[in-house]
Amino acid sequence: MEETWKLYRVRPRSLMSFSYPSKDRALLGAYDLDGSWDECGLYIEAPNGARIEQHEIAEWCQNRFQQLKKIEARANSLH
Repeated sequence: MEETWKLYRVRPRSLMSFSYPSKDRALLGAYDLDGSWDECGLYIEAPNGARIEQHEIAEWCQNRFQQLKKIEARANSLH
């Protein structure tokens, strides 16, 4: 059986879960599930039941956003 990482997100009056094949994919899902920050990644559950809590998701997302901005700035400077 394939192990999955589950991302739990809060929407108005509902809790939704999405399955991903890896931790990185689940974090990317928390970062940009639908292209907006209107939803909140509540936590990610590992196959072994361990959880990545909301503050850890937010920190990862912030770091990822900063990395992407640096890459974009570098790419733009090459033109």
